[in-house]
Amino acid sequence: MSKPIPDDLPLHPAAVGQLHMLKPSDETPLFRAIGQEMSASLEQLLTLADSGYDISAALKDLAQCATEVDTSASEIQQLGAQLDVARDTYTRESKDCTPASVDTWNSYCSGELSTPSLATIMASASASEGQPSGSRKSSALGPEGKLLRMLPLLWADPRAVIPDEDADSDDVVIDGGHIELTCPITCKMYVKPMISKSCQHVFDYDGIREYIGDNGSRSCPQAGCSKTLTMRDFAPDPVMALRCRLATIQEHQASAGTASQQLDVL
Repeated sequence: MSKPIPDDLPLHPAAVGQLHMLKPSDETPLFRAIGQEMSASLEQLLTLADSGYDISAALKDLAQCATEVDTSASEIQQLGAQLDVARDTYTRESKDCTPASVDTWNSYCSGELSTPSLATIMASASASEGQPSGSRKSSALGPEGKLLRMLPLLWADPRAVIPDEDADSDDVVIDGGHIELTCPITCKMYVKPMISKSCQHVFDYDGIREYIGDNGSRSCPQAGCSKTLTMRDFAPDPVMALRCRLATIQEHQASAGTASQQLDVL
């Protein structure tokens, strides 16, 4: 006995427009708000660290949360791509089917006539895409995203070299070597680090401003760099700023620990 209602019917021409209106909701504002809240949490943790608290576990948890949010954003992005593929496939294959009508209804109910299933096509597209890795060229959390994911590594070693996140990797890893936290112009730890968008070299704001002076432009002071720089080429470097702050906190904690040991000896 045939079913009273077919499992699937070919796409009706009048429904094509409605089908193409289907898309995942844009959660960008939500993810950016989450990034700002996480940055506020980081600031609170650093304030606690200034007072001598061990924030290692909390930084690891915060970084894990950032990774999970980015993974969720990747899932939404991937869902949109899968839906585009499934929608185009379903529309194309439906054109080759016999139109549904009173005359063909029973044939579709009995299975004599068949039509592609949007749900099946969507599932196939999802399986072929695989699972989202959570790796993105830019974090869904905004500028704070990558910095948040670096937290445990930078806390372990503020001078660690951390390469750009690879498209095939879900983890930020240490690449070896170390980063100087001293401005090559002022020869002091960065206070307001600025990174060149032209050559990626970092200088302290006061140092590079004085170096360029009234000339408007000047060759990069980094040895071996031939780029000509202006103040417009520079933007704040939040990663270097965080490195310096973490290093300062750890130096203060080490000094406090040494002083405490000396008092214990006395």
